[in-house]
Amino acid sequence: MFATLVLLFVVTVQTITLFDKVRATYVDHVLTYDLNIPDLAFFAVAWLGDVSAVLLIAIRTYRLVFQPQALHDASETKTVE
Repeated sequence: MFATLVLLFVVTVQTITLFDKVRATYVDHVLTYDLNIPDLAFFAVAWLGDVSAVLLIAIRTYRLVFQPQALHDASETKTVE
């Protein structure tokens, strides 16, 4: 549980800093060097991936804290004989 909380903290900080990069890219109208494509779309997709990771880690952390037995039961594999 401690490792999951640390991971949640680290990925949340990364997501916040990446949002700052997305905002700065939007304000500065940064383009790619060769094709002059706006960089905003690429950074925005990366930021959405980070947001998704934060949400999934937060759900896992919630389940670890409040429903630890449910995670244990789901991880057991049943063999067929």
